[in-house]
Amino acid sequence: METDTFFVLGMGNIGRILVTRLKIAGVSSKRIMVYDTDTKRLDAAVEEFGVQPVTPNDDALYGVDVWLLAPPPKVIPDFLRQVAPRITSKQVVVSFAAALPLEKLQTLIPGIPLVRILPNAPSLIGKGMNPVTWGAMVTPKVKEEVQFVLKALGQSLETPDDRMNWCVGLTGAMMRSLLPVLEGMIQGGLEAGFTGIEARRLSAQAMLGTAALLLETDLSIDALKALTPMQTLDEAALARVILDAVRSCYEKTEVNQKKLLEMTGL
Repeated sequence: METDTFFVLGMGNIGRILVTRLKIAGVSSKRIMVYDTDTKRLDAAVEEFGVQPVTPNDDALYGVDVWLLAPPPKVIPDFLRQVAPRITSKQVVVSFAAALPLEKLQTLIPGIPLVRILPNAPSLIGKGMNPVTWGAMVTPKVKEEVQFVLKALGQSLETPDDRMNWCVGLTGAMMRSLLPVLEGMIQGGLEAGFTGIEARRLSAQAMLGTAALLLETDLSIDALKALTPMQTLDEAALARVILDAVRSCYEKTEVNQKKLLEMTGL
């Protein structure tokens, strides 16, 4: 949106990704306000990005169109309680917190358009897959505003809120499970005599091309395997390892969610 203003809460990894992608998408620094309780982190972000510092007590905050909440999840409920008396339905609030259900947050700011997005590291270069859940108060105009953010981050998929904990393992944390595969491929390239850069390119492009085949054709997994007949490992065992990783991540997120809801009084 050409005239929308943005507020980013939290200048950790996700908050910094959001500011970076907004600026790349053409949002000027003057239209981005930021806040972090860690003053050193806040000052560093202001200096690096040229954005505007703000606090929950500043009148300027309540004129901002889109609020992007990306601090540690435990911080968000108390922040919403603090701003609830002054925030209005003209604003849209977007939570990037894992393990905080949309319906629970909505009770803190009834009547306010609320959206939940699950972030991930590839969004740093606009290649993320960001599941999104729309709250009951979201209008077509609000969706348009949030879609601007989603497009800046990469791809998105509308997802029921009760599947978001699964999405942590499918998108948010999956990069960590895939990197050891690339690590092994790169090591193989080094043993073959390629330079580090060459081995990295060979490995990454092989994975990127494989993913592109899956996305851009309707071929089944078995049909894709048939394109390269040589079997080099126990494929079923590897598939089980990855499936177990997805399930484990879901289970851990469920436990974290229960603890978080108890800790924050939700």
